[in-house]
Amino acid sequence: MDPPSSWDSLRKQARKLEAQLDEQIHLYRKAATIKVDFSNDKDVESGIDQILKQLQHVNGQMQAWASSGGSETFSHTLTRHQEILRDLNQEFDWIRSSYRTKKEHALLLEDFREFDRSRLDLEDGNGSYEQALIKERASLHRSTGQIDSVISQAQETLSTLVFQRSTFGVISSKVGNVSSRLPNINQILSSIKKKKSMDTLVLSLVTSVCVCLILIYWWNKMNFEFESSYFDWFSVTVSAQYEHLWLTGNVEKQFVQFRFEIQRILRTTSNRGRFGSRFRGSSVYSIHGQETDGEPRAAIERRAVAGGASRMIGCSSFTGLAATRGNLAHEDGYKDVLVGCHISSSRIWGMGSMALSLVSVSSPTMLDSLKQGGLKLRTSSEVQFWGKNFSSTRSFTRASMTVAVRVSRFNDLEMSPPDPILGVSDLFKADTSDVKLNLGVGAYRTEELQPYVLNVVKKAENLMLELGENKEYLPIEGLAAFNKATVDLLFGADSPVVQQQRVATVQGISGTGSLRLGAALIAKYLPGSKVLLSSPTWGNHKNIFGDAGVPTSEYRYYDPKTVGLDFDGMISDIKAAPEGSIVVLHGCAHNPTGIDPTPEQWKVIADVIQEKNHIPFFDVAYQGFASGSLDEDAASVRLFTARGMELMVAQSYSKNLGLYAERIGAINVVCSSSDVAVRVRSQVKRLARAIYSNPPIHGARIVANVIGNPVLFQEWKDEMEMMAGRIKSVRKILYDELSTKDKSGKDWSSILRQIGMFSFTGLNKVQSDNMTNKWRVYMTNDGRISLAGLSSTKCSYLADAIIDSYHNVS
Repeated sequence: MDPPSSWDSLRKQARKLEAQLDEQIHLYRKAATIKVDFSNDKDVESGIDQILKQLQHVNGQMQAWASSGGSETFSHTLTRHQEILRDLNQEFDWIRSSYRTKKEHALLLEDFREFDRSRLDLEDGNGSYEQALIKERASLHRSTGQIDSVISQAQETLSTLVFQRSTFGVISSKVGNVSSRLPNINQILSSIKKKKSMDTLVLSLVTSVCVCLILIYWWNKMNFEFESSYFDWFSVTVSAQYEHLWLTGNVEKQFVQFRFEIQRILRTTSNRGRFGSRFRGSSVYSIHGQETDGEPRAAIERRAVAGGASRMIGCSSFTGLAATRGNLAHEDGYKDVLVGCHISSSRIWGMGSMALSLVSVSSPTMLDSLKQGGLKLRTSSEVQFWGKNFSSTRSFTRASMTVAVRVSRFNDLEMSPPDPILGVSDLFKADTSDVKLNLGVGAYRTEELQPYVLNVVKKAENLMLELGENKEYLPIEGLAAFNKATVDLLFGADSPVVQQQRVATVQGISGTGSLRLGAALIAKYLPGSKVLLSSPTWGNHKNIFGDAGVPTSEYRYYDPKTVGLDFDGMISDIKAAPEGSIVVLHGCAHNPTGIDPTPEQWKVIADVIQEKNHIPFFDVAYQGFASGSLDEDAASVRLFTARGMELMVAQSYSKNLGLYAERIGAINVVCSSSDVAVRVRSQVKRLARAIYSNPPIHGARIVANVIGNPVLFQEWKDEMEMMAGRIKSVRKILYDELSTKDKSGKDWSSILRQIGMFSFTGLNKVQSDNMTNKWRVYMTNDGRISLAGLSSTKCSYLADAIIDSYHNVS
């Protein structure tokens, strides 16, 4: 259903009032910033108030239309106009508050000066007491006026709140009507509430149980640590393999006592162990001897609780082995007695395997007898019993401890290669050479090769400080003033797509983030579409679309034979692409080649894309920075827009405003109608919410202030022209140096035909490596150099490096 003519008239009236307000607020802000007190401030403020009231009245009429059963388009349009009104109100209130604060401050200073002069007059006898009272009365009148102003502001706020309350009342009544028409909704809502309460109860119960289990675990762990402190007398050798402990020498009959002491000690430790919460089970040590010199043959069993535990903290299984074997002969006791104890576990607190060898002796008498008999224990350390040194020991094998660390879930991840562009800067910083040059990253440098902050950026930031801007979250779509400014800058304020509101704009995280939003939109709502990238293209293009799950292919662009554009190959590949493909185009200053199509070639490209029903996706990262003209660098985008084509554009202000670290840009989708643009914008906002929630505000305000202020805008254009001019000058000097020094007759004029901050030298990877390794010129391995990082004094050195690498390295 076509909207009624009265609705169209209301929209036109709202747009007209919004344009008037924007102009008046801009003039008011400029006057309030420059002057503390200007004569017609009351008139300007009252005029803005009157226009705001008119716009509010028009919005009320539009709301009545939407409430009377209008289409969804009415509601979207109304919401947009209400947002604009709210933004304008807030901006006007901020400026007025700031201006009045400055004015009050000036009045207070003036009052103080008058009071001081009055006091001096009275002291000198030049004034009278009545005159001082009259001046004091005037000061009181001024204060009363200021109080009246504050009260009027409060009344305005109250009226705004009353209007909002009425709006909410209408919404509430509509919701009530819907719920009354659909009584089942109330039943569904009540069921949902009951289900939610039950889920909350179950979740609370599960949480309580988990907390209790954790507390029990920590209590047992602390108790275990406390108990284990009683058993420091354990002498343990942990090894990755069996430890064989040999006892050799004279062993008297007190060995029987040794047997019972070992049995008693190990039984005691069966309930408390250093490696487990509980030991259970036992294995038997057996010593078999024979009778000699009247001694009876004896079979002495020695029990050693060194076997398994049915449960250990952190253990899945535990097995034990204890064995002794001896060769007993009658020679004042027993000789060559083998005593060994081995305990192994499949997992003990993260250990893959473990061997425990234990020797303990009971009494000093036994100790002396063993020493006198020449006892030799072969292990890796001294054995202690009740804190006393027992004997030196030595092992058949080297003592070691094997601890198997738990394997990470990310263990199969491979090391990512360094970024081909940003990695160049890391290598440059690590180089200590005095002649090194960083021509890898595209960032503007002064003639002294220092970073440059534009003067217009500094002024815009000072203006923000004066206005006392806050740091609140931006809406998902970004700063409204920035979105309006960036659309006007790219398409032109008088463009039909702007006038008809057919552009869906969302502030993005510079050019990279804006491209990523566009890629996500393609992946979700244009499934199966293939993205065509130029060969070569910016190194991050493939990463962006690949991570979004969008398949890519290439179309020919660079011709190494001519070091120019392969136009025929480009057109052929675009024609051969499946219908409805996404063609990524560089709006100006192609990265990395610096080779742009001519205006006539752009028309042919537009013809082919329109014929194949492709969607062009422009990457505009250098508007105004390539040629020095904002309009000239946007000509390709405006050509496609003028043909009525739907297209996408990613913008960046890193280069042209030097806002590299502010990460400010935008994604623009030109649609066939305003209704489609509203829906596309809503879906892009949804994607942005999942990726980064909302964009940063500082850079957006800088751009909005620069573009929205005619004085700052002109200054910005002058600075861009200066930067672009320096790059062109360096490009010309480099060409002259190459032409003069290279006696081979090679034509280097391709450098002059290129545009922007980059130049494609035509060097291959091996030659580019020679530039870095020999000449300390850091650049990407595809032969691209950034002329923005080159000074005129370094052109001769760079020319020598290029000539050497080109002719002497294959």
